[in-house]
Amino acid sequence: MTVITRPAVLISLCLALATTAFAHSGVRNHAVMMRMEAMLSSKKAIDRLVSMVKGQTAFDAASAGAAQQALMTQMKATPDLFREKQTDPKSEARPLIWDNWQDFERKSNSAYLATAALDTQSLEGLRSTLLNLGISCLDCHQVYREGHH
Repeated sequence: MTVITRPAVLISLCLALATTAFAHSGVRNHAVMMRMEAMLSSKKAIDRLVSMVKGQTAFDAASAGAAQQALMTQMKATPDLFREKQTDPKSEARPLIWDNWQDFERKSNSAYLATAALDTQSLEGLRSTLLNLGISCLDCHQVYREGHH
């Protein structure tokens, strides 16, 4: 059994989300672009939280709470953004999403629940709950996002 450490998950999460911004160039399908924009918005919110946990920026409960709310909005919308199979050469969504729709929805809901469970009232609270969100995001990305095996 592999033990996943907190720093390893946070680093993996950041790397997994890091390429999102570069993929937007040349996207022609509007639905795919909307999905990519939603993922970029989520990445920015997660980056803000990770930066606080890593001590790169000072912890701020209001900013952490705002990031959590932005993430909750995006996570709740994720199934609707992917419901119809839309493709684009620049899309990183694997067709497996639509083949395993119930699993994709379950993983999406898990990410939403992990986001809702974030403790943004203190740095220690954020540290103790952010890992679960990272694991939840990676669980979905490893199966349903291209370039993530």
